[in-house]
Amino acid sequence: MNKLAGIVELCKGEVSLTINEHKNMYETVQEHVDKLRVCGFDEEDLPPEVVHEMVRADRVVRLQVYPRSPVGFNVYFGTSIDGVIDQAWEDLT
Repeated sequence: MNKLAGIVELCKGEVSLTINEHKNMYETVQEHVDKLRVCGFDEEDLPPEVVHEMVRADRVVRLQVYPRSPVGFNVYFGTSIDGVIDQAWEDLT
């Protein structure tokens, strides 16, 4: 079983993977990050080094999982699908 399938099996709620959502709204990565911070995502969710890499790559990969219930979620940001899946897998297993 691959890790994403394993994450889906472990979670009690939604698992969503979003790639380059900022491009739907004609935003830069930095503008998108700024909006995410207004919505409550802080430096723990979006560390400066991750934001820097996302800006450099012009890519935002976001994995949001609801591991215990449909109420609380964990979110992982990065520039690669495998990277965010690996982060989530480590946290959930």
